[in-house]
Amino acid sequence: MFPENLFYTLEEQKNGDLVRRQRMAPVHGQRQADERGGNLTLKGMPAVIEPEKAIHPARRPYPSKLFIETTSRCNLGCLMCVKQTGGGCIAEGDLSEAHFAALEPAFPTLEALILNGVGEPLLHPLLESFVRRAKALMPPGSWIGFQSNGLLLTRERALALAAAGLDRICLSVDASTPEIFARLRPGAELPAIDNAFAALR
Repeated sequence: MFPENLFYTLEEQKNGDLVRRQRMAPVHGQRQADERGGNLTLKGMPAVIEPEKAIHPARRPYPSKLFIETTSRCNLGCLMCVKQTGGGCIAEGDLSEAHFAALEPAFPTLEALILNGVGEPLLHPLLESFVRRAKALMPPGSWIGFQSNGLLLTRERALALAAAGLDRICLSVDASTPEIFARLRPGAELPAIDNAFAALR
């Protein structure tokens, strides 16, 4: 999945003699070197890859932005949501840990990771774990975020997400009056959004 020029060599020495040489992908070689100590050295590209600013994202040989649907479940039935259109066939379910792990090789080159789609990300029980794992693999200056209706965002959940490494959260607000807001988002009330903003302070 990584471009050829991003790989480097991991060398292990004992008493000055080379005992192992292994071709490694970014980050994974660094992790082995950090865990095993000073007898390992890395040669080639650095383990953390800075985004190539001079190349347009569409022309890079690797993804720089990735959208992951963590869940298709939602706690609302908003009128404008694609899930509410007639004849829809969106399955209800959560992203598995195994599927998330399968995407991890792409993380070291990302500038942004967005963890939402048609569902409400805060419904996923492993959301903080996903954020933490991605943050450990992504390069400096990158960010992780998601969009939410905010109804499930408590102070405790906000602190847990921040501790995991979440950088951005976008709260959906479609109206400034309680009546219109409730009509557009059945089951939601505008004061709940105030609570979500308060949790983020």
